[in-house]
Amino acid sequence: MSDFFRFQQFLVFHKNTPMKVGTDGVLLGAWAPLPENGKVLDIGTGCGLIALMIAQRCNLDIDAVEIHDGACLEAQSNFSDSPWAGRIRLFNDSVQNFAFGRIASYNLIVCNPPFYVNSLKPDTEGRTTARHAISLKHEELAKITSSLLKPGGKAALILPADAASQFITTCKQSGLMLNQLVHVKPTPEKPAKRALMLLGQKEVDEVVENEMVVEVGRHRYSDEYARLTRDFYLP
Repeated sequence: MSDFFRFQQFLVFHKNTPMKVGTDGVLLGAWAPLPENGKVLDIGTGCGLIALMIAQRCNLDIDAVEIHDGACLEAQSNFSDSPWAGRIRLFNDSVQNFAFGRIASYNLIVCNPPFYVNSLKPDTEGRTTARHAISLKHEELAKITSSLLKPGGKAALILPADAASQFITTCKQSGLMLNQLVHVKPTPEKPAKRALMLLGQKEVDEVVENEMVVEVGRHRYSDEYARLTRDFYLP
């Protein structure tokens, strides 16, 4: 993305890190509906972007889990240098280990999960971990998310559009029901490439479903996307 975030000074990107700020994380961090109180969990925090965006939007405490050592060091640096360091705790571990024996503690769980299930794998170990459902299967993610949500809690995730339907079915088998779905289109003419999902433990009478367009021209964001993310861009 060509613009700088208000907290860009806190995001330190090392030369060999496999992580970077991307539109997926920006969308999820800006869109995820926040609870009025309680705690937030960011699963697979990477460089910490989504956790930082959530911290900027509210006064809640945030736990962030990251299995990749290099990304965890990056996130720790970003968290420590941010104005919200006192509200974000970082765990360098797999979410499976993190969740083991832990009671349901979170009012909101956010995740930009691994999503290349059957495609060719990237060259580096870090990108493989980040982008493939290897260390964290979607079935595991659904079960862990369900087990860590407090009653009434919500989970907000983003996935490729062609993986959303199967993931929604997987979540339902673990007791997570789709509440809201946003089809994210890169431009007005192109089909949706991403799906923003809000899930809860109770089935709703009607799923709120709509579309969002990111760009109306090259580097020209739509009004809706601009409104959603404006608090994170430098004036």
